[in-house]
Amino acid sequence: FYESAKQRLNEGGIFSQWVQGYAIDAESFALVLATMRTVFKHVNVYSGGTADYVVVGSDTPMVVDAERFARVQQAPIMKTYLERIAGIAAMAGKCYETAQAHFEASLVQAEALNFVNELGDTRRWHAMMLLRRQAPGDLETAQSLLLEAIAVYQRQGMPKHEKMAQLLLDGFH
Repeated sequence: FYESAKQRLNEGGIFSQWVQGYAIDAESFALVLATMRTVFKHVNVYSGGTADYVVVGSDTPMVVDAERFARVQQAPIMKTYLERIAGIAAMAGKCYETAQAHFEASLVQAEALNFVNELGDTRRWHAMMLLRRQAPGDLETAQSLLLEAIAVYQRQGMPKHEKMAQLLLDGFH
């Protein structure tokens, strides 16, 4: 897989892979890193402070500008995205109240920025969390969130996302 990906990179290009730390054991994660190191001369691992990692490989040395990286993480749109990702990670760990807080924060930020695509994605993931948690009122709220997400996806011309939301909604019937 990594050899095939490397062949598709431009000179100086990088390959990145998201690794869900909550869905992989340490031995398997070490195997991912070892395999990438047999293909790429340089491999870096980044963590956003959650159980998610991004593994980056390249044949060219990768220099990270820590100051710029910190600025990017503080950009309002990035903060909105990171709130959703943190919600997904919390949901995966069954920390539903934490996930709820992250999804709600992401929605508030996305609405303030008019970050339309994030409005759909955050609603869809929030609904998924509610469907897993199944506390009183969660099913009704999830249904409402999915209908709103579908409307966003339709307006934005995102049929694959619309279908994902619709499949979740169809589970109600």
